[in-house]
Amino acid sequence: MPLQRQAFILNAYFGELYGIAFFETMMCSHPQLNTIWQPLLAIEQFTAAQLKSALPLDKTEDATAINQAIARGQAQACEWKNLSEPQLLDTLIRWVTPYEQQYRQWQHTHPEDRTLALIADHETTLFAALQAIKKELSPAPLYTQFYQQYR
Repeated sequence: MPLQRQAFILNAYFGELYGIAFFETMMCSHPQLNTIWQPLLAIEQFTAAQLKSALPLDKTEDATAINQAIARGQAQACEWKNLSEPQLLDTLIRWVTPYEQQYRQWQHTHPEDRTLALIADHETTLFAALQAIKKELSPAPLYTQFYQQYR
């Protein structure tokens, strides 16, 4: 596996661990929004498992990196826990946007790479789901499409 690709996938993997910690923390601090958090958490968990299987075991078992990703996700959730639902959705959309753009760009430069497509599609699904939720539309079809493509 070329080092640049491996580093990108590893970075995305730790980003998923961050996201898992973030959404788990949000489920505790905003339980009234668990219908929003639970499917987002499930997508993070699914993607993390897929990415983990695409990486060398020694890279995914780095306890320091794992703990740092989890701590950062929890800290970010704590920082945003007092936002109202509309403010929180706006903040999440702004936060996800550059990742979605970066990952999509990587995927376009490597269209044959299914793992990079997974990373990009994952981020696009989160982005589109948050936008749908903000517009009071159901994100369920977005989740279904993502899972159908990668299961």
